[in-house]
Amino acid sequence: MGSKGVMGPIGIFVPDIDRETNERLVAALEGLTHRAPFEMSLLASPSSCGWVAYTRGDWRRARLEARTWLNQVHRYDVITIPSPACVQFVRHYMNILFAGDDVVQELLDHARGRTMDLGRLLHARAYTPPPTNTPRRCVLVPSCVSPHLPGIVESARTLLAAVDGLEVHVLPLHRCCSWGGAFHRNLPELSRAMSETIAEAIRSSGADFAVVLDPGCLPLLREVAADLEVYHLAEVMAGRVS
Repeated sequence: MGSKGVMGPIGIFVPDIDRETNERLVAALEGLTHRAPFEMSLLASPSSCGWVAYTRGDWRRARLEARTWLNQVHRYDVITIPSPACVQFVRHYMNILFAGDDVVQELLDHARGRTMDLGRLLHARAYTPPPTNTPRRCVLVPSCVSPHLPGIVESARTLLAAVDGLEVHVLPLHRCCSWGGAFHRNLPELSRAMSETIAEAIRSSGADFAVVLDPGCLPLLREVAADLEVYHLAEVMAGRVS
């Protein structure tokens, strides 16, 4: 049992997005490791679990990255990822990637049942987020994979509602920001149009800022809507909203 009363170690995997997003996410997650009443630790520097290579069709690289990731997380009893898309990849698509590979399947069986979205973990552990400095209104942007991972929107909404001084609303549709691993690189014009649709929905909500669950949404929304204030859930939970 850890010194803060939790059975087994909790590892936080940080997906590699881009420099600015990585720095923001790491800073927020490091803040969470100090605030949370249970032990968590970051897995080295941001890296890949194989999701982007998989969506690009480069299965050879995807297997290499995924195998490396599985070996990294094998020592943890709980693995949390601040990205529902990556959680879905671990739970559903890695099994396809390593079909017939009994050695890797053993590692995967360990990880699949222990991997969860950051919001689900914090909610399950009854984490209490810090208050806002002034009353504000936010809108939660559900991940497009939310229908495949029941409970992640509800967990995030409950966590945000626990922030003293924060009024919470949720976008009604599970829109895709177009990150989708390599989707935004392969189809840039369609990607931009999809990101602009979400940006307009955020503006129409009248919220002071938006909260996303997948860090891949941050650079895409920065590109099409520099006027919007957008944070990852981890940043709000760590009290890093300006």
